[in-house]
Amino acid sequence: MPTLQLTLISAAIAGALGFGSAWKLQSLRADALEKTHVEQKLAQEQEAHRFDQARTSALAAAQNAGAARQAVLRADADAARSALDGLRASSANALSYARTSLDACTIASTTYSELFLASTKRYSDLAEKAGRHVSDIQVMQDGWPK
Repeated sequence: MPTLQLTLISAAIAGALGFGSAWKLQSLRADALEKTHVEQKLAQEQEAHRFDQARTSALAAAQNAGAARQAVLRADADAARSALDGLRASSANALSYARTSLDACTIASTTYSELFLASTKRYSDLAEKAGRHVSDIQVMQDGWPK
């Protein structure tokens, strides 16, 4: 009987060792799968973050370029207004000279001057608005994700 007991004890120990090894191996496999899943999720989050940063950078660059274009447009509009003021002064001088010589010349010059100044102001305002619209469109195109 002692050999039977020894056999049973050794079988029980071998079974327990086998069960423990299988349990440990299964645990290692589950840990490896979980690690792989976590690494994949981290890679996806990093890629999403890189994409978001690139999109934000493109938008900031587009807005900065738009602001620069707006500044140039404002400077051009101011220059056009200054030129218009100069023309207005020249026209006023011409009218004062024309008054001294001929009344008909004065009336014609006044009419032409008023028409010219009104047209110039309208066209310069329109050009400024059109330039702003073009700049806004450029900002939208530059800021759109690629």
